[in-house]
Amino acid sequence: MKENNNWRKKQNSISVILVLILILGIFTFIFLNYSKEETIFGKTYINNIYVGGLNEKEAIALLKEKLEGEFVRKNIILSFKEYRKEITLKDIDGNYDYEKAVKKSLKNGKDKNQFKNMINIFMMRNKRYDYNLEFVFNNKKLNEISEKIISDISKKEKNADIKISNGNIEIIKEEIGIKLSKKDIKRQVIKKINNKKYSISLPITYIKPEITQEILEEINGVISNFSTSFSSGNINRVKNIEIATRAIDGKLLLPGEELSFNKTTGERSKSNGYFLANVILNGEYVKDYGGGVCQVSTTLYNAALLSGIEITERAPHSIPASYVPKGRDATVAYDYLDLKIKNTYDYPIYIEGNPYKNSIEFKIYGNNQNIKKK
Repeated sequence: MKENNNWRKKQNSISVILVLILILGIFTFIFLNYSKEETIFGKTYINNIYVGGLNEKEAIALLKEKLEGEFVRKNIILSFKEYRKEITLKDIDGNYDYEKAVKKSLKNGKDKNQFKNMINIFMMRNKRYDYNLEFVFNNKKLNEISEKIISDISKKEKNADIKISNGNIEIIKEEIGIKLSKKDIKRQVIKKINNKKYSISLPITYIKPEITQEILEEINGVISNFSTSFSSGNINRVKNIEIATRAIDGKLLLPGEELSFNKTTGERSKSNGYFLANVILNGEYVKDYGGGVCQVSTTLYNAALLSGIEITERAPHSIPASYVPKGRDATVAYDYLDLKIKNTYDYPIYIEGNPYKNSIEFKIYGNNQNIKKK
């Protein structure tokens, strides 16, 4: 009986040793197969292609064999509404970054301690690990294609416009701008291709103009007008009046905007088209370029007064003007005297200037049913 027990103990010991040898053998086999070269541990897939147990060169070769030919021939369609730009990945040297993904998978489970590596190999043998290939391309070539697309599609925004003829108001609708950038196109291309999508909507930004049809439709009629007369005999003076009046004609002031007479009409000089005519200087009449322009500023000043908008700068003549009541004139001198008017209404105003044979008239258009000020 005692001998039987001893024999059973010996058998158990032998069994344990054999199991340990078997386990060690399995570990050694796995380790030798996976670690004789730098190989990928575990059930590892890159883009759903099994690469477990392969070294770097083998994994890259397998991935290229399975993916590269079909991938580089893929067509990419870049579109916006009816616009379509079709290119191939080959046009931008597009491909997968095989090396990066393989190197990343090779690091999984690796340790400087060889024993830990053996444990990792065993523990990872039935667990799935997935990696995705990243898209790479020639940045210069994609930029060149993007520049062409931007040139084809981009559109500068355009403000709504107002035209007034014989008292009839016409509003021309604004145009929405279209903007896109090389940076945004590149980001969209990378994002979509990494998600295996090859039909790409271009990343458009719409630019709304500052002045819209809705804003200009607030203008519905005349809120003031004023005219002054002059002799048509002084041709140079008449020409100067016409030049300055036409410079003011058509000006639009949004709520809070200010108009400077000098900035709008420009320096009174020969190069700007003005002629020599009488001006008042130090209380005397002398010849200078732009003579007669003060009658334009005075006429505008009176129209502005009657409209109720704010006069932010104005100076009287040293000699009272004959074409308006005393105290109702506004002199200008390009370097130091200006007439400035500011739109204090909640709606835009439009200034119409009309030079006639022997008179000038300014009409200020606004909302004649709403005179609420800003």
